[in-house]
Amino acid sequence: MLKKIFFVVMFWCCNCFAMNTDSQYVNVDIIPEFEVADENVKKIGIVAKIKIKEGWHLYWKNPGDVGEPTVLNYEKKIQYDDLLQISSKPKKKKFEDIITSYVYEDYVYFYNEFMINNYQKNEVLEFDLSFSYNACKEECIPEKLNINFKIPMKNKRVFNDKFVKEYDNALKEFLIDKKAEYEIVGNDLYIKFDGDEIKNCKDIEFVSIRGKKNIISELPKTSVIDGSKIKVVFADGELDEETKGILLCDDIGYNLVKVDNDIVTNVEKAWYYFILAFLAGIILNLMPCVLPVLGLKALAIVMNNRKSNIKGAISYMFGILLSFLGLAGIIFYAKNKGEELGWGFQLQSVEFNIFLLLLFFVIFLILMDKIYISDRWSDKLNKIAGDKNFLLGFFAVMIACPCTGPFMGGAIGFAISQNNYIYWGIFLMLGLGYAIPYVLIEIFPNLFLKYMPKPGIWMIKLKRVLAFLIALTCLWLGWVIFNQLFSYEEKND
Repeated sequence: MLKKIFFVVMFWCCNCFAMNTDSQYVNVDIIPEFEVADENVKKIGIVAKIKIKEGWHLYWKNPGDVGEPTVLNYEKKIQYDDLLQISSKPKKKKFEDIITSYVYEDYVYFYNEFMINNYQKNEVLEFDLSFSYNACKEECIPEKLNINFKIPMKNKRVFNDKFVKEYDNALKEFLIDKKAEYEIVGNDLYIKFDGDEIKNCKDIEFVSIRGKKNIISELPKTSVIDGSKIKVVFADGELDEETKGILLCDDIGYNLVKVDNDIVTNVEKAWYYFILAFLAGIILNLMPCVLPVLGLKALAIVMNNRKSNIKGAISYMFGILLSFLGLAGIIFYAKNKGEELGWGFQLQSVEFNIFLLLLFFVIFLILMDKIYISDRWSDKLNKIAGDKNFLLGFFAVMIACPCTGPFMGGAIGFAISQNNYIYWGIFLMLGLGYAIPYVLIEIFPNLFLKYMPKPGIWMIKLKRVLAFLIALTCLWLGWVIFNQLFSYEEKND
């Protein structure tokens, strides 16, 4: 122990040189995702590749017995939000068999992602970053490098081919996420994993993300209990409830994602979100674009005394779900690519809006009896609708978008902020809620008819109310199209 204390003190005494701004020990290469960005770029990735001088090393965020963490920081030069930073896994290094350090050798990769805010074409994305570290061999040299680089903003983005190559190389060096259950007993930490990958590890070690509280404390000692559980013994005062870490298993590094009793609470929260989404889907049927469609279906059942159509109901429901999940997939893909899409993104197309306006206007004229559909054609349309319930459900979601956008925008924004499990679950439950009224009418028409008045003058009045709702939708779509065309002309001017 005295010898270890001597080496630790010597390290700190020899580590008091002035900071350098230029380095002969590392070479830093900054590789952004784009050589040129455009105003539609909302998310950008940046790889920092650091080549370390042969025979020298840098320290991980927890340096071990001695050392200073290697830190790469981006300054707030531009308007952006930090999304994440990940770096290469460390290596375990022993010195004189008594000093253990967690280090980087040869190369280290950092990967950062940023959400870019409020930038226009002809501007410049400017980044300032600082890279501070201790470069060590027999002696240690503390250094800090300040780096500035810019990405021009123009009409068309240009991808950086070098980024793709180096990002793929970096992925091989990053930690692999692995779920683990933690249990603390005194100074001992028990960690249980799914699977038995660790049983074949020749050299296994748990490394806390934070450094030691006491510089002369012993580092944790790791031992395997069975193929899926390890025991980590900490020095007095070094273990607490918030202890997080990684697992070094030979040449593989695992980022331990802590799973404990809170998972029950998370599942309960998820079901709470799903129930709310289901109710929101039901409420969608009351929107002015959607209610007339449901109302027409009710009128058709009253007029034709329809029988139960379970097959058609299920087909309609699957059409609804596929359409919802398809839109969810497009939004999910765009989000991961840095684009900003929300519910009703297709309404950004003038052509699509004109098509919807014409469709709703025709429905309005039919409801106002300005366009008459003969019984022969009505029977044919009913037969087609019955045979094509899947397509009816699929396109019912598209039709709903114009007047559900304001209502759905917040819900979809919330879904995007959640994990993938909740994100997809919310869209699925929205679809089920949206489909359920129509499905129940199709499966239980007699129950529906029991509470409906007999055919009469009320049907004409209901058609006029539905026509009024459709007219409001047409006016809103006309206003949207006018603004889109007017805005387009202004940009061209």
